[in-house]
Amino acid sequence: MRHLPRFRTSRIVSTAGVLAMAALNMGNQSCQQQPAAPPPRVLKMDVAVGVLRAQPISLPNGETVDFPTIANDLFDQQIMANAHFVISSVLQNGPTANAGAMFAARFAMRSADQSVMAAHGFALSGSVPACLYDAPQALLGGEVISLSADGGGGLSIGYGLGPATIGGSVKITDARLEVSALTKDPLSLEPLESGRGVAHQSYDSFAFGFPAGVAIGLTFFYQTPIATTIRLGMTRALDGVVASYEATPGGSDWNDVWESRVLDAPQVANGVTEILFREGSRAGILVGDTFSVTNLHYQWDGADCESKLLWRIAETHSPIALATVSWTGADVSMATVTHLQMVDIRPGAQVKVKTLKRPPGAAGPLPN
Repeated sequence: MRHLPRFRTSRIVSTAGVLAMAALNMGNQSCQQQPAAPPPRVLKMDVAVGVLRAQPISLPNGETVDFPTIANDLFDQQIMANAHFVISSVLQNGPTANAGAMFAARFAMRSADQSVMAAHGFALSGSVPACLYDAPQALLGGEVISLSADGGGGLSIGYGLGPATIGGSVKITDARLEVSALTKDPLSLEPLESGRGVAHQSYDSFAFGFPAGVAIGLTFFYQTPIATTIRLGMTRALDGVVASYEATPGGSDWNDVWESRVLDAPQVANGVTEILFREGSRAGILVGDTFSVTNLHYQWDGADCESKLLWRIAETHSPIALATVSWTGADVSMATVTHLQMVDIRPGAQVKVKTLKRPPGAAGPLPN
């Protein structure tokens, strides 16, 4: 902002003049203050959630609680609350080596997305193995390594513990959870990144009744401070996964490791220069975001998608195209190709973040 010019004044200035000058100077300083930087945008990694392994737990009233089901439910909730992940599917039986069977029919696009795709001539290409657009970026699972809660009257609840029967109200003094989280490549099932979360909390006034013959397991693990301890450990494990991704070579921040795949690119050859790729508003993509595109070669152990992926490799040293998003659906985005080498973009091509549009009210694109 241009500073106001200075004027020569007499030594004697009225009080009103001093106040006016002070107000003017304060206004000038406020104009020079920089606005607060908006929080950085991160795109959400598309994950299929596998099984979080856990053990049943016995309570002092004789009840055996299906803690694995409870743990998986809480884990799903913590993933959904995390700014770095979006769940595309839940694998009830865990991952298998047959990617085609594992993800078949799981990537069911919403009818609104399909209508826009059809209007623009897009379709899921039959020339590419289906798992390349059915599969998410990663599988996410893990294990509750240990859980314990201690209290008065010799109370001790957790893995491998068979506490004496306690029928009345007992003060619980503390709880501890250790959990690990792990991502795997959905096509090769090779481990990718992991995180470990430990939560240990003490309670000042937490008493809980264990009436004999009454099922209170759900209440104990969902509606007491124990649930807070469990959620905290899971959140720390997920944060550890994020930190592990960001520490990988070439991954200075989360957006460097985020990726997607081209679903269809039929119109590039026709001169309309539009492509369709997986991920949309649920992953945080906005119109105006720009991505790089690189063709990949996939090598399978046997039949495509029905066997283990041995490796994938970029076919060029640098991206073959840049594309800016022109429309986002819930789970797919359409982008206009702005730069293209003399190479066709093929379904299954890798999509990586180039620049993200700043949130409304901020100027210029976010730095890459």
